[in-house]
Amino acid sequence: MALDTLLAYRKPAVNMSPLEQIAAPVLPQAPARAELDAALAACMAESATPRIQTAVNAIAKHGDEILRGGPRGVAVADLPRLYLDPAPFKDAPAILQQHETVAAGMRQNLQNLLKGIL
Repeated sequence: MALDTLLAYRKPAVNMSPLEQIAAPVLPQAPARAELDAALAACMAESATPRIQTAVNAIAKHGDEILRGGPRGVAVADLPRLYLDPAPFKDAPAILQQHETVAAGMRQNLQNLLKGIL
């Protein structure tokens, strides 16, 4: 679970949920890249199950994004408001519109598929 949490600190990408893109979490007190790499190597040495290998590889791939620093998209104290009303937050209107466009296209494709079946 800790590896999944660490990966969640990567720079938001368009394939992430809209709320995650708006929240844009940043790892507080991020370590140096060398320290992260050493910790990942120790994790693999301890237990190299397929799930851990996948998580460690993803973290290593996105390491610079995870360690990027900078301001959060949404302060921790404002996270409850984000879930109730995301529109007022920075960059939210564009992110929400993009998400709605994709979701509408998916709904239309599904309706077309169902019409073809019935």
